[in-house]
Amino acid sequence: PINLRINLIWRWLRAFGRITWVEDDFGVLIHYLPSEIQKYPIKVVSHHNNANISNLLTRLVKPGMTMFDVGANFGIFCLLGSELMKGKGQIIAFEPSSRARQRLQMNLERSPHLTDRVSVVPQAVSNEIGTTLLYVYAPRFSGFSSMSSVTHWDIRPTSTEEVSMTTIDAYCEEHNITKIDVIKIDVEGYEVEVLQGAKNMIARGGINHIIFEISEKPLDERPYSPNDVLSIFGEVGTNLSKILENGDLEPIPDPAKYDVPPFANYYVQAGSEFVETEG
Repeated sequence: PINLRINLIWRWLRAFGRITWVEDDFGVLIHYLPSEIQKYPIKVVSHHNNANISNLLTRLVKPGMTMFDVGANFGIFCLLGSELMKGKGQIIAFEPSSRARQRLQMNLERSPHLTDRVSVVPQAVSNEIGTTLLYVYAPRFSGFSSMSSVTHWDIRPTSTEEVSMTTIDAYCEEHNITKIDVIKIDVEGYEVEVLQGAKNMIARGGINHIIFEISEKPLDERPYSPNDVLSIFGEVGTNLSKILENGDLEPIPDPAKYDVPPFANYYVQAGSEFVETEG
């Protein structure tokens, strides 16, 4: 039970003053910073506001699949995907931030049975090949790192890093990948550019399930509104939906008129294999 797990975490914190490794409700062993656990104990155990993605992945990901995690951060979802593949399949984890990537590598090394299934790519993903400036945040807020400088409440970037940039189409061509079963995109306001860089794979039916985030704040300085992003993703497939906490899908019939919340995760089916949901 989640309350018991949280109580145990707090007991460990009081006893030792810090904790680094936690197995969450999905069976994934993750390295967390002490400040993350003290401030967000429920999020650590249950994935909290991203539990919807985790719950949906448990329905989508099967052994033998290929999954792309674009904006992998320190690896919650690519590690879960690896567990679900049960030794068969591959995960391509794109993470341009060297700081976040170091934590991702630590998590992989702690679970060596996953290492041969996860390829970590130290690149940003967009609609062109080249280099870009990445704005990096403090370790506790590594998920905010972006190709734009965004102030989240009073949280600002602490440094910048020049990183290499590729596209989904270019990576797939270079590595002879013809099918992406599941792709998760979380790139802080640049989700449309990732989609544009995958147009060839989408056009030939090479991508099936797309999971993506829309966060209002990173879009403030971008040329797209949240509804624009929804509409663009909706054009590449069917079954455009908001992902509910339990992993069920809430259909969005008209993305242009949809009341987009400040933060949410969404799904669109670009391929022909329909996702079965409960409820």
